[in-house]
Amino acid sequence: MADDAFWENRFHACALAAGFIAAAEGRLDDSRHVRDLAYGMFEEGAFADSISQGEAMTRPRRPLRHTCK
Repeated sequence: MADDAFWENRFHACALAAGFIAAAEGRLDDSRHVRDLAYGMFEEGAFADSISQGEAMTRPRRPLRHTCK
């Protein structure tokens, strides 16, 4: 089933958890905060032992921050 592939991806689990954390903090509307939480959790190895490593070993790229004004 195609939906299973979504749940087997460790980054998706981190993104979902980041959404829950941001909502609990009252910052769900701050997309940068949610994104930073998700990437931070992924880079620190969150859910590494609970999700199979059959997924591609490529990690998502952190978006570039544009500082030009």
